[in-house]
Amino acid sequence: MSLLSWIKGPEVVDNLFDKDKGLLVRAGSWIDDMSHTSAEKAGEFMERIKAGNAFVAATLSENTIRSRTRRMIAVGWLQLEAFLILLTVVMAPYDMVLAEFYFKIAFGWLMGTTTVAVIGFFFGTHMLRAKVTPGS
Repeated sequence: MSLLSWIKGPEVVDNLFDKDKGLLVRAGSWIDDMSHTSAEKAGEFMERIKAGNAFVAATLSENTIRSRTRRMIAVGWLQLEAFLILLTVVMAPYDMVLAEFYFKIAFGWLMGTTTVAVIGFFFGTHMLRAKVTPGS
């Protein structure tokens, strides 16, 4: 603090810049105490916990719009895969070229990997929910 002591004297600079009880430290703690008290901080923390618990309870159940939509898409995809396999079996006696075309679509890389992913995601979330949710 001796570099700035020429301004008004060493005691004024020390009173201003002291790291433990200087004027700037006290002003900062006063401003901080004005914005939030410990009770207000605790109350806001409890509100965040309640909101987080409500969000988890709302999204963990199977009745949310997101869950129903995900389930509908998964079931639709699996129905499409089953339909293509059935179409292959039905068309084989009549037109083998068309049956082979449907077979290639049904068991192609894109259709196969997507079906495996849908099955894993769809049934995997059911398995996780059964392990996470007590009583399931």
